[in-house]
Amino acid sequence: MKKVKPIVNEYSIKEIDEISKKFNLTPISSKILLNRQLKTFEDINEFLFPDFKYFEDALNYKDLEKGCIRILDAINNHEKICIYGDYDVDGVTSISQFMLLLKQAGADIFYYVPERESEGYGISTDFIHKIKSNEIYMDLLITVDCGIAETDRVNEINGLNKQVIILDHHQCGDIIPSAYAVINPKQKDCPSKNKQLCAAGLSFKFLRHLNSYLKIENIEDKLLELACLGTIADIVD
Repeated sequence: MKKVKPIVNEYSIKEIDEISKKFNLTPISSKILLNRQLKTFEDINEFLFPDFKYFEDALNYKDLEKGCIRILDAINNHEKICIYGDYDVDGVTSISQFMLLLKQAGADIFYYVPERESEGYGISTDFIHKIKSNEIYMDLLITVDCGIAETDRVNEINGLNKQVIILDHHQCGDIIPSAYAVINPKQKDCPSKNKQLCAAGLSFKFLRHLNSYLKIENIEDKLLELACLGTIADIVD
């Protein structure tokens, strides 16, 4: 049997001692921080005492402000809003965040989750038929955790005189759907630094900025819990 020698990172006693004294930590805890590549006092402080102020500016995300302004207009004009999301945990926690905030804001809102076996992933043919037959009525469609690959379906919805906001984290194709707003950090021209957010994390980023206009109190911690659940379930940073 081949013998394997574990590689253990070595740090100076001075380095470990400085962190331990500064943050009142044991030497073991200080080593764990160093192993996570957290070496400056600023990085360690941000990790140990997280705060919303450390988040990347939401305006770094392409179309995020545009999407927020469109939703504000929909609320003020009493338009009907549909949140369409994937059926996994990331999708459901994204939908839940939108429903929680926008209901409190007085929006006329409902959600749609496609049936996994018969409709599959993404904007389904059944959903399009229901819009055309007036079984479903809406003015604005917001897709969460899907939509970035739905070029043809978005065109169909545009043709029905409806508008679409896409909020998705999946890889973008060569053609971006012609939606009113597309919020996806993986777009080539999106300047955001954090490209690894799942839909629930991206929804939280979006809705927290939207709430800077709505001013709904005691809601952001509830949204954050859902964002954390979606993040863990989708196995992203």
